[in-house]
Amino acid sequence: MNVTTTCPKTDRSLTIEYDFGENLQECVAKFGEEVVFTNARARMIIACQNAVRGFLSKEGEAAMSDEDVAAKAAEWIPGVAVVREKKSAADKALDDFETMTDEERADYMKKLRARAKELAQ
Repeated sequence: MNVTTTCPKTDRSLTIEYDFGENLQECVAKFGEEVVFTNARARMIIACQNAVRGFLSKEGEAAMSDEDVAAKAAEWIPGVAVVREKKSAADKALDDFETMTDEERADYMKKLRARAKELAQ
């Protein structure tokens, strides 16, 4: 599997190939049950926190009581984890740009032009 890592501090990025195993049995054979279990549990805890955060973030009529959130969380089951490519800063900025109001876009473009002018000097 290819693993890409970026280091903003040094502005470097590297993609390496790492063999995690192709399935659970290979993974356990390679790293041992404890390593596989503790890493899986840590990942599932984060996924559960994200699910609960989603329930807690509902506002207005969709808002949920703590009891309702706890009940939904008790029903939660982790899904298949997906490895996502990290978005570049430019892609993140474009995503943000799409959600801005016309006024926010105009202000952002003004700041972006000013910053580009500074960097060109």
